[in-house]
Amino acid sequence: YPKMLELAIDQIDLELSNSDFTMLDHFRRIPFTKELAAGVLDVHSHVVETPEIIKKRLSRLLEVVPIERVTVDPDCGLKTRRPEEARDKLSAMVTAVREIRQKLGAAGSEKSA
Repeated sequence: YPKMLELAIDQIDLELSNSDFTMLDHFRRIPFTKELAAGVLDVHSHVVETPEIIKKRLSRLLEVVPIERVTVDPDCGLKTRRPEEARDKLSAMVTAVREIRQKLGAAGSEKSA
């Protein structure tokens, strides 16, 4: 970073949860200017995050990247998780995103969080 911002692409998908969102320190110094697919689920852990944990992660992210440029996703694929873990993690993620959208008044926006 920031060399990746020179890529001729619109969106970059980053695994953020597994690294405890350390990339945000870089974004504070040099703003992230692309659309960001932000990994908010640690797919390497069997722990199912609560919506509250995910909302805290999203709140940290939204301090440095505008909501209109953020898409939320897991860190990576969920193929190493048991089906019920994957389902529960994704369900918590959707709940958290809905609650953040409602809080920020962006419920009707398809492109936000």
